[in-house]
Amino acid sequence: MRTESPPTVTPTVKRLLGRLATARRSVWARGPIVRWLAVVGVVAVIGGLSYVAAIPSPGKYLGGGQEYSADAIEEIKRALNTAHLTYTVENRRIGVAAERYDEAMEALSKLELSPRSIPEIRKAAQVSGLWDTMRDKEQRERRAQCEILESVIGQYDGIVSAVVEIHRTPSTAGGRPTTTTTAFVLLETKDSHEIGPKTVQSIKDLVVSSEPSLKADAVGVMDRKGRKYLDPADPALDTLSRTRAREEELAQEILDHLDWIEGAHVNVQLVTPPAPEPVAPAPPPAPAVAAEPRVAVNQPLDPVSDEPTQAPDPIAAEEPKPAAKADFARIWVTIPRSFYYRSAYPKRHLSQEDFQAIQGRTEGFVKRAAAFVLPAGTFELSVDTIPDEVTIRDPLVAPAVPESRAIPSWWLPAGVGGGAAALLLVVGLRLLATRRPRRVATEPARIRFAMEADSESGPGASERVRELIRHNPEAAAGVLHRWIGQGGHAA
Repeated sequence: MRTESPPTVTPTVKRLLGRLATARRSVWARGPIVRWLAVVGVVAVIGGLSYVAAIPSPGKYLGGGQEYSADAIEEIKRALNTAHLTYTVENRRIGVAAERYDEAMEALSKLELSPRSIPEIRKAAQVSGLWDTMRDKEQRERRAQCEILESVIGQYDGIVSAVVEIHRTPSTAGGRPTTTTTAFVLLETKDSHEIGPKTVQSIKDLVVSSEPSLKADAVGVMDRKGRKYLDPADPALDTLSRTRAREEELAQEILDHLDWIEGAHVNVQLVTPPAPEPVAPAPPPAPAVAAEPRVAVNQPLDPVSDEPTQAPDPIAAEEPKPAAKADFARIWVTIPRSFYYRSAYPKRHLSQEDFQAIQGRTEGFVKRAAAFVLPAGTFELSVDTIPDEVTIRDPLVAPAVPESRAIPSWWLPAGVGGGAAALLLVVGLRLLATRRPRRVATEPARIRFAMEADSESGPGASERVRELIRHNPEAAAGVLHRWIGQGGHAA
């Protein structure tokens, strides 16, 4: 039986080495420019391959880039470490390699990270055990109530997660049992930023409305950075928060009426109303004249008093009523200078009178917007113009160039193309100059070879020479003449 031996690898390796040696000799036979270009090319290829190899594989964020809370991040890190998966944490997002994404999501599926919906929380609170007491049921309902509040608060802007605790402390006051209810909210904010007063008031109103026995001054709010927003022991925090929230609300209402002014900004500050101007005291009343006794028929005489009588003052008779204390708002509106120039488009060359006219009309609109939000006499308005980047004048136009001096628009591409062609020509001539000449067998050389072979090999070559003489006698005569001139066979 005939068997074929498998081909060996040695001939292939020898051919590759031979070709590499030929290429090396060919390169070194060139000029120095070609050798340096070859070295630079090899270095560039090696550097590119190294860069591609050093680039890490593209990663993916878990959960489509979802931001997790600090507690959830710790749980995820423990699960990924258990699964021996490499991860990175960036801005509350966790990324893994793309090829390990499925394994990471499988590890996360075993964790309870996503918050439950409100119907799921209520359904779980209704499930009770056979031996559960009334106290157990109350605690389960309280925990469900706190979990619902946590789910709602976590959806507010700037908040990642929240922890809500509601405490009911029984006490005896005046011989009657009472219950004191307090609430505490711990927030985790995005990028550890401070939340606004409107959000703080929204959280307080939500917690108070969910617990009937909870008072508004018994809610505490704090974030993980230790910033206190509300503290039952410090009522001034609640007052300051409510004031700031009211200021933001008024500023937003005024800004909504000025949305046509691009770049406008409104600041509102609530302060104590200014003291009223002092009123000049009323002049003293004129002295009254003593009244004479009146005489009437069958009536006793009126007793005459030594003290003068005075007519009753209707204004003094009325009891003064305390004036209601109202907040006084200081409103500061800033408008960018570019708005006035855009309003005058296309006339950009505004004079000082035109600019002041447009500015005055705009300030009038701002005053009417503020009066639409706040009653007259309860605010003080200031409108300022702030500088910004604006093109006040039209761009300068270059003067017209005569036709004789005009530079054609095609000079740049023509110059680039000519330079590239010249560079290629120089490189080509350099390569041709450094290339070794190839030996090409010409027609006289073939005739000479045939005649020399005729003297060695016999009549076969002579026949070919005779055939060449018959077909082209002029070429044959020239070759023979040059051959004899060079010494014939001796040469």
